[in-house]
Amino acid sequence: MKKNLIALSLSLGGALLCSTGAQAQSSVQLMGLTDVFVGSMKNAGDAGSSKVVNSGGMTTSWFGFKGTEDLGGGLKANFALTSFIKVDSGIQGRFANDTFFSRDANVGLSDSWGTVTVGRGLAPNFLPSILSNPLGDSFTFAPLILHMNVPLFNGTGWGSTTPSDTGWSNEIIYSTPNLGGLTANLHYQFGEVAGDSSKKNVGINALYFNGPIT
Repeated sequence: MKKNLIALSLSLGGALLCSTGAQAQSSVQLMGLTDVFVGSMKNAGDAGSSKVVNSGGMTTSWFGFKGTEDLGGGLKANFALTSFIKVDSGIQGRFANDTFFSRDANVGLSDSWGTVTVGRGLAPNFLPSILSNPLGDSFTFAPLILHMNVPLFNGTGWGSTTPSDTGWSNEIIYSTPNLGGLTANLHYQFGEVAGDSSKKNVGINALYFNGPIT
């Protein structure tokens, strides 16, 4: 696969802070990242190349809101509502019929015992796949991410090795506190099918960051 490109990635972040009392503080952040590339692309098997202006070369563009409320005693409430966007066309989502908040739509509680998040969030295999990948989470230039997550890419008949999306809906995530660089996340996705208690997904991952070791 031969691809020539000029990539431009810009991040946008801002914070609105307000005090709600002597012991409580809340913050809401408007966040996002835009990624656009210009180039000539020719996939294996194509008759010729095409000149393109596309979104999401090195990472998928997104925007949204994240916030935290200090409930006192070390307990905090969190929320995240973030959406993918195609910057080249202004179309919301990663693909046709993608839900609006397909990146994040969740609330949670965190304390010294860890964090519990409920709603839509990452699938358990996504972060371990991209953190040590030289091309990160690129769905355009990273062979690992393409084979894992993009079924029938370019009409070749490839099947994805991941049996679900990079995000899970209807899930509960428990994340441990940081233990000397080690954290673990337990994911449980409800099937929400009446009369079928077995239709569910369960996943776990562990991440370690300490100095030069990942």
